[in-house]
Amino acid sequence: MQTSFLWTIGVAAIVMTFSVSGELIRPNLIKLGMYYNMADTIMQFDGTQMYAGAKAAEKEINAGGTIDGVQLEVVYVPAASYTSPASVVAAAASSFVNDTQYFGAILTDWVTTPTLLSTVAVGTGLNGTYPVIGARHRVDVVTGTRSDISVRQPAPTDYLMMLHHAMNAATIRCTSFAVVTRGGFMAAPIEATIASLGLHVLILELGADYSTTPAVATVLDQWSTGNANTHFYPPQCGLFFSIASDTHAILEGMYADARFNMSLMAFYSSGIASEGYWNSTLYGVAPFANFRVVTNLLSPNSATSPLAISFRAALSSYFADLNASDVPADMQQVPTLTTISLPSFEGYVTVRWIAEILSAMPSINRTLFLRSVYSRRFFWVGDTSLGPMTDRCLVDSTSSLPCACSFGLNMMRTAKINVASALPALDDVDASISTLLVPLDACYLTSSDLRTPVAVAVWYPASSSATSITVFKNFQRMMSALGTTYNNALTTARVMFSAALMNPIMPLLANESSASYLQRVYVQRMPAVTFGDIWSEVTKPVINIIASGSTLYQDPPLTAATMYSRNSWMLKPTLGDLAHGIVLGLEELYTNGGRAERTPTIVVVSDTEAGLSLATQSVHTVQWPVSGGGVLNLADAAVMRTAVRGAMSKAASGEETLLFVSSVSAAVTVNAIAAAVAASQAYEGHSSGPSVWAHFVLAIATDQNNMYTAKFGLTNRSALPHFPIYFGSYLPAFWEPTNARRLRVISTLNTTDPTVIETTSMYSSQLIFSLLQTAVEAATATRPTATDLLDVLYESSTLTANGVVIGPIYDTNCSAAVVASNTVNRRCQCFKILRTINAFDFRDWLMNTASHNPDFQWSMPTCGVEYSPLIVPTKLNVALIAGLAAPLGTVALGALVYFACCFGRRSNRTAPKSPESPFAMVFTDIQSSTSLWARAPEAMGEALEQHHALLRKLVSRHDGYEVKT
Repeated sequence: MQTSFLWTIGVAAIVMTFSVSGELIRPNLIKLGMYYNMADTIMQFDGTQMYAGAKAAEKEINAGGTIDGVQLEVVYVPAASYTSPASVVAAAASSFVNDTQYFGAILTDWVTTPTLLSTVAVGTGLNGTYPVIGARHRVDVVTGTRSDISVRQPAPTDYLMMLHHAMNAATIRCTSFAVVTRGGFMAAPIEATIASLGLHVLILELGADYSTTPAVATVLDQWSTGNANTHFYPPQCGLFFSIASDTHAILEGMYADARFNMSLMAFYSSGIASEGYWNSTLYGVAPFANFRVVTNLLSPNSATSPLAISFRAALSSYFADLNASDVPADMQQVPTLTTISLPSFEGYVTVRWIAEILSAMPSINRTLFLRSVYSRRFFWVGDTSLGPMTDRCLVDSTSSLPCACSFGLNMMRTAKINVASALPALDDVDASISTLLVPLDACYLTSSDLRTPVAVAVWYPASSSATSITVFKNFQRMMSALGTTYNNALTTARVMFSAALMNPIMPLLANESSASYLQRVYVQRMPAVTFGDIWSEVTKPVINIIASGSTLYQDPPLTAATMYSRNSWMLKPTLGDLAHGIVLGLEELYTNGGRAERTPTIVVVSDTEAGLSLATQSVHTVQWPVSGGGVLNLADAAVMRTAVRGAMSKAASGEETLLFVSSVSAAVTVNAIAAAVAASQAYEGHSSGPSVWAHFVLAIATDQNNMYTAKFGLTNRSALPHFPIYFGSYLPAFWEPTNARRLRVISTLNTTDPTVIETTSMYSSQLIFSLLQTAVEAATATRPTATDLLDVLYESSTLTANGVVIGPIYDTNCSAAVVASNTVNRRCQCFKILRTINAFDFRDWLMNTASHNPDFQWSMPTCGVEYSPLIVPTKLNVALIAGLAAPLGTVALGALVYFACCFGRRSNRTAPKSPESPFAMVFTDIQSSTSLWARAPEAMGEALEQHHALLRKLVSRHDGYEVKT
């Protein structure tokens, strides 16, 4: 039996009737022998369809006179069954090869090809002169004979396409594989490749005898429990390298097994394991819904490819005139499809290619045919390229071709089972995922050609609202689109970006802890980046970007570092960050901006004590007292309207008034904007309206997604308020019509829908992608890991990603004393990537303009907000000067006097304007500060705050200028 020869490639032959004119040899008829095993059912389906495609090409070529004065004829020649004795198989092959009526062999099946090539190699005068065209190879990458000219890429490289698709497809994202094989076929190269990628594999051996039925129950037991390499999790992807009946049996058994959720899995096969219909008696096509085969053909359904268009026309013409009695009996054992299929397209392409070669030959014989193939090297058939071809070692060549290369089509593609036809149909989404191209200077793909996946795994919070889920989906959508553009450009050819929404493909199991879930995610999907709020810290080497659906009030306390502390970054700024940035922007407005020289009455309101406290601390830091407000039920629209109207009434009387709303609530934000618009409309045409416009400012510290909700929740966005509405953002002004990032979203997603374009996730995705791109391009590792990317980013410390300043970030471990003090003024364990806040006017976002932009940006100098207390002129503060001497050491009294005279607030309003005018500079120093910090960090921090507060009060009182603290 020829069981060791399964998965081979078929043969055809050509015979000639000669006419000689001068020195030219021009046969009138060339016979191509399709030497094919139709005795065994595993080959019958593809054989029948390939024969139809080849005959369709024959008719088209002859009718069109493609080969001047020469007719082609495709003749089916039966090959021996693989169950026949070896002597019978060899005798049949020898009889065919030595039959002089055939010019050569075409389209030989997987089983027969090795015997045929062996016969050609030992045949007298045949080796290197007998064309074997379009044979199917199961085992060999290079056969070692120039006679062998293949249409397909070598089947042993198909697994590279499987891995590429499985690792990078957004709906699959597999990193744990079960390899189903017989006789160990393909096990070794796949294991080696998967190991080089740091992934996981389980080998399932079915036995070397292909005639036996697989023990499906045993296979499924092994698959469901995994092994040590898969950490005893079941692999989520299966690669089949046996025969089609094995694949059918296992997938049908799995479909009925409750241990497997096949909707979350993916399966691949190639060669002989992918032949035939994919339908089952009990379940229809359902077990094969996520099953794909690998092919080298372009889509036969293409509406633009000249080759596909001519194929469909030729096949239709062939069947229109077909007389069933002309079809060999062997080719009628299974129905011939009158519709298109990949095997029939393969038969058509093979014969068309032969005709293309022959049409350019003045003289035609076997030797000249092969010489023409290897001298021309490249071929075009209907705008589809085949080649390069070489039968020798190239000398001083810029190409990396091996000494023998005879593979035609230079791409691999995946084809998913079509539910209607139960046949493979080429994937037509994201060519960067579903297609691999062989470089022009290479013959076939190798494992080193696989690009390392840089996968971003996105989770939306389990309890999210529909609006929040949309934010996360938009993030994944934009990341995926950016990745596709990057991948297609081959900017960094060694990596492959992808982004997957994980909630559908990797659901949390019942009672599964977040730690166990992370372990399972890492084994089965292995992302480089996790994006969501499941893990505040991780225990695996991934970049963990914490993106909560809501905004935190402030940074969590500093804790002792773990091995993976540096891996987790918070994407959103805290409410404290936003409030502080807005307050500093307002200070600029009242110092150097349009409301300079005014002192506002500050009203701070919030729906929580935490929100009120943070806003108040920031207001006090710039030495503004808070005159009113408090914790109110601002989720009640009536309460919010009252607060806004009350503050506006002060402005109506000419009193400069600032209403500061601090909340993480979307409802509060929506109410605040709605109340502002309504109140603005109420004052229009009123005599006190101009006074309100001139003396009122609204500031809202909140999650920017809440501002988005507020904008698109307004029924009349054209009712523009006449006063500033300040809010904070870490992103640039993406609502401006000419903003480059906005235009990028429009072009990348091909949409002008403002509800999509103005989703903040569209811009956070650009930020993260830019950050990863920078790290990938700077990494030196051949296959960069998440750890490699982190190393690059921490080494850079500060960088700009898509216009947003990132960092500085520090991954050095803090001392126990610094951890205990929780100081923000540190250069260790600072993982706060967003330390720059922009203050914007919401009126611009409402109307998509750039008319009111305050153009204020605050870059946080510390790893968190550093507050200063409000200095109140009381006897207690006077006595404080004496109390400072003990904790701070000696500060020159003269320096205090000069400081009091010459320094002012942090505003630059009082800075020296002319270098010719005299001014004094005063420096203060704290004696033994390093020692004091080490011995009493908590006391030192409080004392330092008092020191700064006192001096700033003197600066303010005496119209001075603070240069640097």
